[in-house]
Amino acid sequence: MYHELIYHTTQATGEAISPFATAWQEVIRGPEPWIACPYLDLCHLERMLNSATDWRLLTDLWEWMSICSHRTRPDVCEWITRHAEHIRDLPGLHAKVAVSGNGAVVGSANLTQYGLCRRHEMAVRLRDDEDIRCIRQWFDSCWNDRDARVVARAALDRVAREAPAHDGLSQGLNAKRQPRRLARLAASGERNETLSLSAPEAELIRRLRLLKDWACAAAFLEWAGDLLDITGLREGDERLTMTMPPSERTLTVHLNDRYALATRTTVKPTVWLMVTAKGAAYLEEEAPELAVKIHHFSGANAPKAAVVCFPLPPRHQGSLRNAWTEAITAESSTFRRKSPKAKHVPVLYRAAADRRYRAAVLNAAYSSSPEP
Repeated sequence: MYHELIYHTTQATGEAISPFATAWQEVIRGPEPWIACPYLDLCHLERMLNSATDWRLLTDLWEWMSICSHRTRPDVCEWITRHAEHIRDLPGLHAKVAVSGNGAVVGSANLTQYGLCRRHEMAVRLRDDEDIRCIRQWFDSCWNDRDARVVARAALDRVAREAPAHDGLSQGLNAKRQPRRLARLAASGERNETLSLSAPEAELIRRLRLLKDWACAAAFLEWAGDLLDITGLREGDERLTMTMPPSERTLTVHLNDRYALATRTTVKPTVWLMVTAKGAAYLEEEAPELAVKIHHFSGANAPKAAVVCFPLPPRHQGSLRNAWTEAITAESSTFRRKSPKAKHVPVLYRAAADRRYRAAVLNAAYSSSPEP
């Protein structure tokens, strides 16, 4: 048989011998094993490569390090340094491939305990000579890609120091895998700040996690930061309040004690947006499937508050953002009544105003699980 599908055949994926582990091991223990995989478990890797010679490993070093705790990173760095001539770092690598004289495995499972034993994965085992040749050719082109780098010790130490980890604060939060976007933020030089995990900070992280989606949480904080930039308001201004109401599932930004931006999670995330009358009409006419409810503030020429599904679909973002920008600009230009300053939450304001702190909070809420 030249092709064989590999998958778990029982619901107890962690209890039986994994067909993925068996296939990877059979291939890697063949002549000249070449491995491409971003997420790796050093125990599995060392065991499978124990007697291998002329092997190669292509990985995304930042992604690999991001699933390692700070406690285990020294061992990983020492192993990489010891075998540096066999390893290259290719940022953006997402393939999971092993190829050798014993055939090849191509699939979705990473070479980790979770990938091999605890997830619903699919792979194909290949034995055809032409398939093997094509996979070798693909691997060689990646290995010699201009972005593929030999791992220098200085670069390795920097990644080990700066890549977000799942231990410490986020380990106690049972968080999900952190998306690459946050890793790129850290890679740009904006290091995550250390969190104190005060009671308000822990509550903010908890509420962000209730959104159950990193994109929603990040988008809400970005919109809150944009509100500050658009209106020019700063903490202490009586027109502005950022709160975490007792409802436990809500984050709100008030202008003149009116909702300017708020999010709530029930079955799925929704957001309150202060919009102009024109924006409300747009929702009712052009995107009725998006709008959950239109709320009318009291007063002549008062803005509206639209409750919409979040994040916004791309085709509606421009129109709704323009309506929101126009509404919050008009609302912030007047003082109607003092917002409830006693309820103002400084950590929410900071997450909106400070990008590095925002990255740290999002990292804590949606950081890497022990293994992908």
